Amino acid sequence: MRAVLTIAGVLLRGELRDKASLFWMLIMPVAFIGLFGQMFRYEGGDWTLGLTVIDRDERVLADRFVDLLAHEDLAIERIGAAVADTGLVTGRHLTIPAGFSDSLAGSGRVGLPFVQRGDRWSNADFAVEVHLYQAIARMLTVLAAVDTADGTVLPLEDPDFHARLEEEIDRPDAIRAEVRTAGRGRTVPTGFSGSAQSMLVLFLLMNTTITGAVILTQERQGRLLLRLATLPVGFGRLLTGKILGLVGIAVVQASLLVLVGWLVFGVWWGPDPLALGALILALGLASAAIGIFLGGVLRTP
Repeated sequence: MRAVLTIAGVLLRGELRDKASLFWMLIMPVAFIGLFGQMFRYEGGDWTLGLTVIDRDERVLADRFVDLLAHEDLAIERIGAAVADTGLVTGRHLTIPAGFSDSLAGSGRVGLPFVQRGDRWSNADFAVEVHLYQAIARMLTVLAAVDTADGTVLPLEDPDFHARLEEEIDRPDAIRAEVRTAGRGRTVPTGFSGSAQSMLVLFLLMNTTITGAVILTQERQGRLLLRLATLPVGFGRLLTGKILGLVGIAVVQASLLVLVGWLVFGVWWGPDPLALGALILALGLASAAIGIFLGGVLRTP
């Protein structure tokens, strides 16, 4: 057992003293966690979607439509035409055109130009679009109820129109749908949580596999393995020491990334540290086995 631990310790200490290895074990994964975590996060927070509303109408039905569009998952920034004409609005935005209130009050048709981001968060664009369709449906339902019983369309200037509009908007929903996750479902990790888990798996697998393959190939080329064969170590202990050293490298790297992810990026790694450790150990063993295999079949580093 002492020989196994000695072989493993030599392999682990050699990697920890190598600056290039430390770069790929810690610095590069942390940089990638920050980069991709920033790229793939929701705007305004982990689960809040952003939408800029350009109000060119600025009348009562435009106000009420924005109120209906408001949602706990949707952060709305409402701006006027003057600000929009500066050309500074480049993100996801919806335009309420001039004449919006008059067209709806007169049972006319009106378009709502919606510019999507069209980038990494196509799912976010879709989610905002769903909220938009819900607000449109609710607005049409309210306007249909505002009309008189005989189908007469009340003009926008009629005081009865405003009174009936407020009454219908404040009316409780006759049917409400409640949506919740069945069982113990979990939301898909995004942002830093998603990138930290991905980078841990990627760099742990890459570093452990490459280290095992390269070191074993170099030792075979330099005839170090032949010299070790003359010592009273045995093939089984030699192989066990190599695998144990590679698993140690994997565990050290994973522990550092878990710690940095938790302290720096606020990543939640789950409720069970033992289960997380078991997964890391299993991944380390698999990566070490792949590295030893590649080191046995490849001819050069």
